[in-house]
Amino acid sequence: MEGAMDLIFGAKDAEQTLRVTPGQGVFLPMGLRVKWTWPEGGAKYTALCLPAFSPELTRTEEDGASPPADLDESLQPQLFTPVNVVDAPTITITERFGHVASKQGACSLATAVVRTAAEEAYQAPGFDEFVMCTAGSIQFVHAEETCAISAGEAIFLPKHLRVKWIWPEAAQYTVVCLPAFNPEISGREPEESATVAKDSASMQRLKELHEGAGSVAMAEEPVRGA
Repeated sequence: MEGAMDLIFGAKDAEQTLRVTPGQGVFLPMGLRVKWTWPEGGAKYTALCLPAFSPELTRTEEDGASPPADLDESLQPQLFTPVNVVDAPTITITERFGHVASKQGACSLATAVVRTAAEEAYQAPGFDEFVMCTAGSIQFVHAEETCAISAGEAIFLPKHLRVKWIWPEAAQYTVVCLPAFNPEISGREPEESATVAKDSASMQRLKELHEGAGSVAMAEEPVRGA
């Protein structure tokens, strides 16, 4: 996220304001009455909506309309601090939402920076992955075929797909996992080589972070992140 965001929330005539600054994530529970404002005149952010965004579900108050009659005034936004869950010489993965950063198991969102050409071990995870490349390029090898995405493009990897990630150059990407990423269901095959991005030390730390996270599975709770 770039720039600041002020979220004005709560019952009419009793609103409160929450400032969200670059690097922070915020969870807005479904049904929260909220107004988004950008005090600095502009911002860049990523929003994740579960279920998917639809204007029919926004319940926007237009032309002075009253708030919904079933408004739950107890709902509150929650701020979260990102966590570098993988910090290896070649790659840094920062979790914004998920088991570690927000203690939520419904889904996870992470950003990654790959500093040089590298690859990952084959894996067949027990979660769907939505991957958007924001810089450089990424190749995906599956069933003896290779497909690639570059900056501005995205790809969907269905759960249980056996796939190898290859970064032919430095790259950056955002990945959403449904349900949330967990090394126990990542399906990562043992592989140690000079080109594998995540070394054994970073994988051990990732496992320890998840073991100590104490997250809860929020399968029925929609998530909107910014």
